[in-house]
Amino acid sequence: MATGTHQNQSSSIWTWTGDYLQLGVGFDSNIATHCQCVVQVPGILFHPLAPTIVPVQTDEGRNTATWSIPDAQLKEVLKSAWEELDPKSAEFLGNIGIIPFLEKTSLPYENLAGDKCLYVKDLPQNVNITKKGAEDNIDCYLCEKSLKLKDMRKHVGKHLLLALRDVEDPAPLRPGVVVKDIIDACGWCGRDGCQTHLIKKGSSISITSNCPYHYQKLSYKRALQSSQASPCTNVPIHCPICPPSLTGQPKSFWKYNALYHLASHHLTPEGLFPTVPPQLLVEIYITSKEEASVGICQSKTDEFRDFWDIPDTDGFEIIQENERNKRGRLDSTLVVQRPPKISRS
Repeated sequence: MATGTHQNQSSSIWTWTGDYLQLGVGFDSNIATHCQCVVQVPGILFHPLAPTIVPVQTDEGRNTATWSIPDAQLKEVLKSAWEELDPKSAEFLGNIGIIPFLEKTSLPYENLAGDKCLYVKDLPQNVNITKKGAEDNIDCYLCEKSLKLKDMRKHVGKHLLLALRDVEDPAPLRPGVVVKDIIDACGWCGRDGCQTHLIKKGSSISITSNCPYHYQKLSYKRALQSSQASPCTNVPIHCPICPPSLTGQPKSFWKYNALYHLASHHLTPEGLFPTVPPQLLVEIYITSKEEASVGICQSKTDEFRDFWDIPDTDGFEIIQENERNKRGRLDSTLVVQRPPKISRS
């Protein structure tokens, strides 16, 4: 499908030109590979058409036949297909990512006016954002500092973690900015409202986002490891409690937003946290070393863990070891009973 403003809507019949769509896979040699010849498309993206066979005459004057499809039918199918992607939901960016990429912007159909595209109107905002490069200098939305895109996630992570632990931020924040009041902060820019999704396919990991500060070349596995030079481990992670999205992928949330996600999506009728799978606890755990690297003292770390009944380092390592040895056994669970706070204030 194409996006834009359609200039001619007068023709009511579309006919097949005899051409075929070319997938967005390059051919670097004369040998065809499996990935060049096969594309996997979720069944939910398939929509039936009811074409008819009509006679046509080629440019050489030869009589032949082709497929004909009413304009109204194509537009109805386009509308239905677009709605299946749930464009108003938070999962839209992940959903649209399952559409196969095509090198051409036209269809192998045309109407009497010569049009070769069908258009989706009223696209959601921030769909066609031009992403910045790793070395581009950008301004932090939370403080007055300017730094490279590749370093912004780590920088923003420090602001967010200090606010989570109720530790004063040494950086001069922008006028009116109160970081602890940003409930569901984006890990790229620190603001609320951005959509970011983690996609795992086998050993392949990718991240889609409509945030203008999305760092497309982030090494996910490296970002999971806290170090002195790069302490921040705030990355998108999957929620095993949420139902899968249209793509079959679990919903995503930023690691530092774990408590907010559980509180806003998974509270029990009694207002308590749900049963939390140990693997999720391992993924959202923030070490004392990481917190100390951004200026959080041990007493603040202990205070936070005591309040939320979070295991200390020794307890966490036991859970981690149990997860490694869990092959072939049933998952155990951890139940958190303390009612959560919705805001960070």
